[in-house]
Amino acid sequence: MEIVELLAQAREETGTKEARRLRAAGKVPVSLYGQKTDAAKLVVESREFERIMRGHAGSSFIMKLKVEGRDDTSVIIKEIQRHPLRDHLLHIDLLSVALDEKIVTGIPVRLVGESIGVREGGVMQAGVRELQIEALPTELPEFIEVDVVELNIGQSIHASELKLPESTTLVGNADEVVATVLEPTKLVEPTVEEVLGEGAEGEAAEGEAAEGEAAGGEE
Repeated sequence: MEIVELLAQAREETGTKEARRLRAAGKVPVSLYGQKTDAAKLVVESREFERIMRGHAGSSFIMKLKVEGRDDTSVIIKEIQRHPLRDHLLHIDLLSVALDEKIVTGIPVRLVGESIGVREGGVMQAGVRELQIEALPTELPEFIEVDVVELNIGQSIHASELKLPESTTLVGNADEVVATVLEPTKLVEPTVEEVLGEGAEGEAAEGEAAEGEAAGGEE
């Protein structure tokens, strides 16, 4: 697995105001966690981080974090926060890892192919977006590819049915639905009898009202 370098700087100040100042300067706040390293508040260049992300399908890849005054640290992405509308980076959490020790992390799921059910009018619905996988950091797949071509309407694929790399182990609920094909949505139109029935009832109601008015006039 390719290990990319991520340059970072230590930051002393924290808080919302400081975070806004950093983002305005083209940078993004970073928090570093891990059992075998001291927690740290860092900052990286937004453009450089986005460049690294564009070269990878998911977030489960290893980076060598280089910070002046600290030993290089192997890290993976724990969480990325983005603006809900503008999609720009708000905050990044990094997790330090030991390359010779297994970790558990979420791996994105990618559905591949057009299913039989979809070709017959069904609707493909994705289930979980990522699965919890245990493996050595160097053996983590960037994504889990799921072939849905043979999936018929009403059928589902569960996590337990996936063929994972031999070096990885599924952790968590094996019954989680990864993908399913739903019945096509049908528009139910009223029958002629229902339409005529409603019209007849309306005419009858109008007739009764007219009779009542006539009866009231006779009095």
